[in-house]
Amino acid sequence: MIIDCHGHYTTSPPQLQGFRDMQIAHFEDPAKPAPGPLNISDDEIRESIEKNQLGAMRERGADMTIFSPRAVGMGHHIGDEAMSHAWGRVCNDMIHRVVQLYPDNFAGVCQLPQSPGVPVSNSIGELERCVNELGFVGCNLNPDPSGGLWQTQPLTDREWYPFYEKLVELDVPAMIHVSGSCNPNFHHTGAHYINADTTAFMQFIQGDLFKDFPDLRLIIPHGGGAVPYHWGRYRGLADMMKKPEDGFDYFDPANVAPLVVWLGSEDSKTVTGRIFEVEGGKLSIADGWRSTKGIDKGARWEPAEVGGAVDKLLAEEVPPQKVYGA
Repeated sequence: MIIDCHGHYTTSPPQLQGFRDMQIAHFEDPAKPAPGPLNISDDEIRESIEKNQLGAMRERGADMTIFSPRAVGMGHHIGDEAMSHAWGRVCNDMIHRVVQLYPDNFAGVCQLPQSPGVPVSNSIGELERCVNELGFVGCNLNPDPSGGLWQTQPLTDREWYPFYEKLVELDVPAMIHVSGSCNPNFHHTGAHYINADTTAFMQFIQGDLFKDFPDLRLIIPHGGGAVPYHWGRYRGLADMMKKPEDGFDYFDPANVAPLVVWLGSEDSKTVTGRIFEVEGGKLSIADGWRSTKGIDKGARWEPAEVGGAVDKLLAEEVPPQKVYGA
């Protein structure tokens, strides 16, 4: 199965943007009418999906897209918390409708009702609703709801911990994803997104977040910002900071390579149709959007050792499941 882990509803029917425009206008001038309920038919949703995302998936051979509201449209820097709650709920309900119409092709990821100066823990309710009631598989977490002004604490600060605790409890990941930029220095897709991806990675190096949350799963999109192109820089910074403290870099390409070597060998010929994940010394099977428990050696595997570990995983781990739905 080929899964696109990062898709947005950029082609939604125009009524959705009309709702947002009325919402903003009403916030700025309460004398103007507030938006009413959305009136979008299933056929309009099908038309917006069939010719666009689904058409591209079929053309390119993808099976599933992890699907969320338009990122720049989240607009957490616009309005206030109540406005973000109302807008986030409308957008998430639209994603749910897409998933209901195409349960074999899309899995939902939610927009959070974040707002500048508001604790991220206030977004837990919408996360729970989307995961528990709508069947969503994750969320987009904005590290900068101020829209390019960076008024929040780093992602490793304890003010984020209540939200991380809920992610672990629900067993869903978060994609680190900013929204629009109100800072004229940073174009939203050309600069702000890439800046944020790089900033998040550096914050994770500097902090000890994953020591406190070993089961927390965070995704940095857009190719990891500048990180892959400056790997020597970040590797050197981590070395100078003595990070990680145990001295074992789980994401060093040299520690990931043994699985790749084994997969390319004759020994792997009987294994097909399964997705494996490797984080240095940890090997696991990907079950849809979830990672199974796996085996953690705590050190680099040798290619000759991988086959036995894979056999053990295949024998003991859960069988493959559908990504979404029954």
